[in-house]
Amino acid sequence: MKTRKDYTERQRQKAGDLLVHREVHACVSSLVDELMKAHLLDDDLGFDPSEFPGFTFHACPECGGAMEEDENEDGDSIWVCEYEGCKHSRQEEEPDLESLEIYEWWIVDGFLASNLQANGEFIYNDYGPAIWGRCTTGQAIALDHVIQDIALGLDWIRKEVEKC
Repeated sequence: MKTRKDYTERQRQKAGDLLVHREVHACVSSLVDELMKAHLLDDDLGFDPSEFPGFTFHACPECGGAMEEDENEDGDSIWVCEYEGCKHSRQEEEPDLESLEIYEWWIVDGFLASNLQANGEFIYNDYGPAIWGRCTTGQAIALDHVIQDIALGLDWIRKEVEKC
């Protein structure tokens, strides 16, 4: 199967656009921010992002990406960066724990929510629609690497972008 590098920037953006138009429904950043300021989410619904899985992660000192604990050939504990372009690893102590910085909140379909969560993105879906805590801002969602990677993993999108 092709990787994202096998596609042109135009094809990657088209793939992202196709996925976004189908799976991303509404920006609810103002709503979530106001509810958090009024303490309505954390008091009434128990919403505290820092307590959810995926909100904190062990940060790679090289790229800032998430690191996972693994074992080397000798069975010793080693921390490896999950980011495809980095692959930094170290055997010393556990890396620092960092928190995600969420800039935007979006209602997304369950399919996309599952895939985003599998790719380390923050999803809140305890009370109704799945809400994605996007850690990027200032660019179209279709340009996010995670969106393009998910999109290019779908046969129907790959077939569509390969026509470009």
